[in-house]
Amino acid sequence: MASTIIFSITFLIIICLEFVYKVLFIKDKVLDAGDRSDLEIANRELVDVKNELVAARIEAEKLREVMKVKDDEVLFLCNYVSQLTQGISQPSSPPSSDS
Repeated sequence: MASTIIFSITFLIIICLEFVYKVLFIKDKVLDAGDRSDLEIANRELVDVKNELVAARIEAEKLREVMKVKDDEVLFLCNYVSQLTQGISQPSSPPSSDS
């Protein structure tokens, strides 16, 4: 599961870098735009990038929630193992003698 989360985070970082590249490319198009139709095309592309970014943010939030759940599970298991270790390491009381 951890490798899946790491892969997903890496994938989201790559997507974010692609967004930066796309926005910079669109910015160059706007600066070089010769007429209104060029600006409209760049605007549509920017809207598409924005929609993709919103989807990526939703996916990132899902991953954050999954990671929080996994962190809580690990914390629970650590506490449980700690309690078991304490129980094993405590010497048991000797049996009482009734004679």
